[in-house]
Amino acid sequence: MVSCIEIRPLPLPEYVRADSSASVGQPPASAISCPDLEQRLPGVWLYTSDRLFNSSGGSRSNTGHLTFNTDGSIEDPDTLLGTMINGKPMIRREYRLEDGLLYVYGVGRQEEQLGVRMKLQDNQCDKPTFVNDGSGPTYIKLTRY
Repeated sequence: MVSCIEIRPLPLPEYVRADSSASVGQPPASAISCPDLEQRLPGVWLYTSDRLFNSSGGSRSNTGHLTFNTDGSIEDPDTLLGTMINGKPMIRREYRLEDGLLYVYGVGRQEEQLGVRMKLQDNQCDKPTFVNDGSGPTYIKLTRY
């Protein structure tokens, strides 16, 4: 006695986007690519910094939350970026992105500024990492909150 089995390929999954203009059968936009850093930086982030003091492993870490606003201002409820500039109160914190660099600085009452320039080291979509290699490198890791 001979029996036959019909084998059919399994259908491929079809992705359906929430917006009506999207076509069926395409992967979601988030799976295709990540927006530019300029577009995704505004928002609330978990901030973790690791400063290496020397090659033998001495370091210091800070963790808290930062909000990068679309107007270039930063909300810093955990005072991660400090409170003083040359012994005077910092009245606001600001940022800007330029040529793959993140500039973060505080501004005093007389518009004096003090800040850092950090290079984008790892461009993960929701976990970018920056490095400032001034006096002992400092690694800044942001995680979407």
